Order: sequence, then structure tokens, then C-alpha cells
Amino acid sequence: MAGTVTDPADAVVPRAALIATELTTGNVHTVSSDDSGLFRFNDLPPGPYTLRVQAPGFKALNLNGLDLPAGETRAVGKLVLQIGSLSDKVEVTAESTPVQTASSERSTSVLPQQLRDLSLKGRDPFAFVQLLPGVVDSNVGQRDVENAYSMGYLSINGSNPRSVNMAIDGMSSMDGGGNWSAFVSPNMDAISEMRILTNGYSAEYGRQSGGTMNVITKGGGKDFHGSAE
Repeated sequence: MAGTVTDPADAVVPRAALIATELTTGNVHTVSSDDSGLFRFNDLPPGPYTLRVQAPGFKALNLNGLDLPAGETRAVGKLVLQIGSLSDKVEVTAESTPVQTASSERSTSVLPQQLRDLSLKGRDPFAFVQLLPGVVDSNVGQRDVENAYSMGYLSINGSNPRSVNMAIDGMSSMDGGGNWSAFVSPNMDAISEMRILTNGYSAEYGRQSGGTMNVITKGGGKDFHGSAE
């Protein structure tokens, strides 16, 4: 999550305090804007957030409805603080960002609602990936049982399936012997989101040239939840 803090005259506000709160866990992350008014939160877990910005001589700004996808830098743009007292506050509801502006990567995601609501033969999570643009699955119709070789039939943008990397929470889970199978085949109930990086992604995902499938596992939260069959 990154952006700039300014005042109504478009002058930057240095050393403003920014507080990002995870709605699912209540965890709080804090940073300060630099001398150019710029700020950036690093390594935030994916999920819904609220962002509070405050500085002496300005009203506090609360930004609600921020949804941070996995592996993506959310640009919140210019945050304008109004002159006033810290006891006053301005409430803003964030709008969804239809275009990724913080990086040049091209990526798509299988979202939590899709994982929860769409029926799936064999409960193989990699069967979802074929629904995304540019992904071809040569194992269609044979996914009766989830197994470690499920991801070995997926091609991204015409690449060889053996040049595709599969990661869990950002850590590669590929069997390096043949790049054909995964060490761990994640359970459907443990997955929060699946993010597919197709091209233009940063060097941190550069292990394979054919794209990366990043499986994000569920984390704990303030509320009890579970499933049963």
C-alpha cells in the first residue's frame, strides 16, 4: 500500500502518521510519510483494511473499504488532509481500482468468493485456474482426485507447463527435479486466494519464465469460522 499525503494547497505533509488496521485480525501497522510526503507499507497480509492518516494541525482522515489483494501493491494516490484539529475527522470510502497502477505486472486472481461458491469436481484447486484468461489446462476431464501433479498440465500464455512456478504464500513449492509437480498440494479449505502472474512481474517471482501461480493460505481472524462435509 503506497501513496502521498498532501494539504489542500497540494503541498506535501512530511512525517504524517499512517495507521493501517487489518479488519479480520485487528492487527495494526504504522508508517510515517517521508520529507516528500510519500509513504509505503511493506509486507502487508492480503485482506480488507482501514487506513487512518493524522498530522498536527490537520483533521484526521479515515479511509475505509480498502481491499488488498495478494502480491499486489495498492496505490491509494493522494491523501489530502484538511486543516483543523486532530479531534475532527474526515471519513472516506475507498473506490476499487480497476487498473493496477503501482507495477507493470499482468495478473489475475481466483477470489475467495469463487473458491467458496463454485462447485469443483475432485476438489482440485488448480482446476479453477483454467477459468482465467491465457491459461490452458490439458488435463481437463481428468481431475477426479486432487494430486501433486495437478499443476503440471497448466500452460500460461502458451508456455511449456514445466516452465510454470507454483508457490505457497510466496515460497516456491516446486519439485526441482523435473518442474512437473508440487511438493505440497494445498487443501481447498486452506486456500484464501490464488493469484496468477502471467508476465511483467518483478524479479522476486523470477524463478520460472512461464508464469507463477501463488496460492495464499487462510490466516487467523477475530471471528470463528469453519466448514464441514
